[in-house]
Amino acid sequence: MTKGFWIRRFALVYLAAVALIAGGQMARGREAEFALTHGLLWGVITAVVYTAALVWRTRRGCIASRGD
Repeated sequence: MTKGFWIRRFALVYLAAVALIAGGQMARGREAEFALTHGLLWGVITAVVYTAALVWRTRRGCIASRGD
């Protein structure tokens, strides 16, 4: 898997996490600035953990390479 694959995967997970977390915070009645800050912080944490787990599984051979 190429470097571009990992960057795209990280970005996709990061953006999805930010949207979901910030949206959830705003649904709870938090201010937009707080919700966005919270989403940005936890989005990074989520994307790092997800990507690290995927890299680890790929290196162990648990995931077949698709050639992306």
